[in-house]
Amino acid sequence: MTQTNSFLSRYKFTPCLDVLTLKYKNKNVDKVFGKIWRYSNMEESVCTASEVRMAKDLGMSTRTLKRNIKTLLQIGLITKWTSPKEGKKNRGAPNHYTINEEKLKELLEKEAI
Repeated sequence: MTQTNSFLSRYKFTPCLDVLTLKYKNKNVDKVFGKIWRYSNMEESVCTASEVRMAKDLGMSTRTLKRNIKTLLQIGLITKWTSPKEGKKNRGAPNHYTINEEKLKELLEKEAI
């Protein structure tokens, strides 16, 4: 297992989970999750990429990205928080996303049966 992970870690790719593709056929939930997962696999295991950046990477509007992030939040696959800007309200502050690994395992195991 470690050998495979080190092999894959050399390459940049965005996974697309079959379970999300099948469950949300008319949405881009699988692609958005994959992009957040990819950015979360960096140093701090947190996705700090802007919504504009992720939307551009995926070839979709920020509105479409936000709609799909909302779905991922509702089903519990990701967690979102905003880091406050110094001396200002949170308006315009960057969002941070993390993958809920327990929920992901649960979803994958449930669908594997």
